[in-house]
Amino acid sequence: MPGRLFLTTLFFICTSIATLTAQSANPTPSTDPSPSPVADPAPQLTPEQTQPQPTEDLTPTIPPAIDLYLEAFDQLALPMQNEPDQLLQITDKFQISNAFTEEELLRAELTLASNQIALTNLRNISPGTPVHWPVDLTNTATYSQDTPHLPKLSRAARIIYLDALIAAHLKDADRLTTDLRHLISISNSLSNDQHLTALETRLSILSFLQDLQVLLPLNILQPDQLLDIQRDLKALDLIPHIKSVILYERSQALIYTQDYINDVILPSSTPKPLTDEQIQSNQQNFTKFMTEFLTQLEIYQFDFTTLAKQADELPETELLTKNLIPIFASTTERYTIAQASINTTIVALALQRYKLAYNEYPPTLDKLVPDYLISIPIDPFDRSPLRYIYDDQTQTAVIYATGPDTLDNNGRAFTSQAVPTFGQRPASPSPTYIYTDITFNLGPYQKAHFPESIITNEPATTPTNEPAEQPTSP
Repeated sequence: MPGRLFLTTLFFICTSIATLTAQSANPTPSTDPSPSPVADPAPQLTPEQTQPQPTEDLTPTIPPAIDLYLEAFDQLALPMQNEPDQLLQITDKFQISNAFTEEELLRAELTLASNQIALTNLRNISPGTPVHWPVDLTNTATYSQDTPHLPKLSRAARIIYLDALIAAHLKDADRLTTDLRHLISISNSLSNDQHLTALETRLSILSFLQDLQVLLPLNILQPDQLLDIQRDLKALDLIPHIKSVILYERSQALIYTQDYINDVILPSSTPKPLTDEQIQSNQQNFTKFMTEFLTQLEIYQFDFTTLAKQADELPETELLTKNLIPIFASTTERYTIAQASINTTIVALALQRYKLAYNEYPPTLDKLVPDYLISIPIDPFDRSPLRYIYDDQTQTAVIYATGPDTLDNNGRAFTSQAVPTFGQRPASPSPTYIYTDITFNLGPYQKAHFPESIITNEPATTPTNEPAEQPTSP
């Protein structure tokens, strides 16, 4: 009995499995009369569709620095009457006492009051950001290209510089650093502009930076701020810029000789047109003189006195050579003085960082390498490292270049009017000035060692270029 039950159960299980297997192999037809849906064929993709598609960039767009500068310039108020003269007076007051009186501070702040929106926008731009002006402003397809941005640049620099003086008075290190770095950025933005007017604008902006020797001894800036300014100044390589501008102006003068003479050399008169022979003579002589000029420039020989004298002796019809050689010589000299001043400032910033670390200036510049300077900057006039004198007794120091005469005057910086130039520029008018060393004083060195060079009410005396006694370095 149990065996029969077992066999019956086994038969039932096998029958059920066989039935299920048959149904899975031959499914029952559907009673739905509608036909079975047919799947659409796969679409054919184009080669462009097979490429990975970029994902949407949700990062906010940051306007280029140039757009921010242009926007800030557009918000500058109209210049007040005699604004440059007022700025000069305010600057002179600050330099004499290294601070403003309450009345002078009020005058300075009133000068800035109408430009606060522009200044606020300028402070929102990260200083040190590379700036390149639009091609339509710097396109040098022709010498007559309009440059409407240059007056705005010059005025913005004056406003920023005044703000820097106020920051120095208030001992606001962050504000002062930002202002100084913006001045460097604005100057550097003109490094690719080949217009002669751009050179002049850049020189005017750089002149503000030379007042750093008034500001540094105030000990407002911290080491990292000094380093930021030092790095920015290192990027100001001026000699290649002057070369490119002179090469461009030469080409324009030779291509558009008659128009160039009318528009650039004699714009305020109606000169008699030159004959074809005179134009050809102008081009030949100008090419000859420019070849010699550029040869001297290439070897950093900046004494163009002989060349200018030879140009002056040419006939009056040689307008290109007689007018452009003196202009190029003067501009090159001023630009090289500016480069020498920048190089001395770079060393001064490194010296200030050293003093903050060791509470004294080093006895020699070698102590700055490599922690504070990669190498000692050169004197662009004689291609030797900058000179340095340190007097431990008075805790004063001077960094200097020889200047256009290439004579080492042991750090002397004064003119025939007994007015200190402090390396900024020779006195005018020529030829009454005496070229002196291009200096940066810390201490200040000039007041300690050359009191005759300080502005006084005494009658001016004419100094000589005899070397002063040099303090003994420890």
